[in-house]
Amino acid sequence: MQNPKNEIPSIITTLASTRSASALAQTISRYFTPDAQFWHPLCRSATREEILGVYQWYRIMSPQTRSRVLSVIYDETLNVLIVEVVQMFHIRYNPFPPSKARLNVRLTLREVNGLHYIARQEDFYHPTVCH
Repeated sequence: MQNPKNEIPSIITTLASTRSASALAQTISRYFTPDAQFWHPLCRSATREEILGVYQWYRIMSPQTRSRVLSVIYDETLNVLIVEVVQMFHIRYNPFPPSKARLNVRLTLREVNGLHYIARQEDFYHPTVCH
């Protein structure tokens, strides 16, 4: 990424909402470091390939997920993005309507040759439902 604050909303939307396996794989390959980490309340991953597996599983569990980025804060000194996101998540074959989940995503970036790559993604889900 050349401009992380402006580029991250579309990257997050692709990661969480794409129905295309190739678009998902290309996004992770393009924007994550090979040794990237993914920290989530349900799992942890330590390579780009494992992160791809998590997102593929996510697509299978909830193929209709939609995400909306509400805000992005970029601390250039720490090279960290904090992104507030609302997701509409619906587990496949669930008879109940989709529910909104609010989360903050902390992205630790690494700069290589003037471009920024995601070295760690940490997801923090709010314990309450969005209204």
